Amino acid sequence: MRARKQIVACITYTDLATNEILADVNDDPLVHVSTIHSFYWSIAKTFQADIKVWLQNDIRRRISELEEEFENYSSRVRQTTRDRNKADQERYVRSLEAVAGVRTFNYGVGSDYAKGILGHEDILQLADFLLQNRPLFRRVVALSYPFVFIDESQDTFPGVVKSFKEVEAQMQGKFCLGFFGDPMQSIFMRGAGDIQLEDHWRAITKPENFRCAKQILDVANAVRAQGDGMEQVRGLHERVDGNLKLVEGSARMFVLPNTLNRTEALARVRAWSSATNNDEGWTTPDIAVKILVIVHRMAANRLGFGGIYSALNDKTSDAMKQGMQDGTGWPVRPFLSFALPI
Repeated sequence: MRARKQIVACITYTDLATNEILADVNDDPLVHVSTIHSFYWSIAKTFQADIKVWLQNDIRRRISELEEEFENYSSRVRQTTRDRNKADQERYVRSLEAVAGVRTFNYGVGSDYAKGILGHEDILQLADFLLQNRPLFRRVVALSYPFVFIDESQDTFPGVVKSFKEVEAQMQGKFCLGFFGDPMQSIFMRGAGDIQLEDHWRAITKPENFRCAKQILDVANAVRAQGDGMEQVRGLHERVDGNLKLVEGSARMFVLPNTLNRTEALARVRAWSSATNNDEGWTTPDIAVKILVIVHRMAANRLGFGGIYSALNDKTSDAMKQGMQDGTGWPVRPFLSFALPI
């Protein structure tokens, strides 16, 4: 592979996961690890002429949709809505005129077509279009990356799954595609979920769980019994007197009145768990206790950025809301990429 300048591609969901995988492979240059946005841009950026054609057609599509929407407005639609539609049409017309003069396109945290800058959503749609409609492009990708592994496939966008299936279908025998994921652990509604196998594909079941203590694993298996039925085995072990011993752990559910102060209720639960399990780690400040908060707004308020969350989530576009939640939105990317690692 090195002689042919080929490398293995591993695509994951977050920058944090990228760094973890890079550490696992000792930063081997034979393995390219990145998020889907970064990988997509790496394979598309040299096709500048195709990028311009795609972008011009996409802008025309948006203008056409706005025109159709305007024509179908009823008499009850407010003037402010009509004005906003017209303003969007004019903005896209100006962008279309500006794109004609752009010579080089780049990938940025937000779209600015007049300057040749494509945003995150643009990159996904662009690369999906090239992979699904350009046989030569699929061939170039397969010959450059003969092995492509996609991590957290249950949360991968359906368009991405379809695109790589197209590559595999065209390049069978010269291209290996692997999806690593668990539909029972899906987080995002936009994800592909369970990947449908092609006739010549093979599913590799991995029942081993090396992270969870026994009681946690018992709960997980009880939940899975109503889903795919797979029973995970082994569980977390620790070395005691030179021997590996299964960690028993504990799993409990607390049902509390919703009138209680959440912070105080959590403190009481931690105190009870500490006393019941004879484990000071539940209440000792300098020992990290990981707390998963399911509701995004609750987590934002608890961590002190409730105002920022509201600004980026309330009364914004669906794309902005999704970008805020999955970390791909342009306002949060600089923080995730630069501030958070520090």
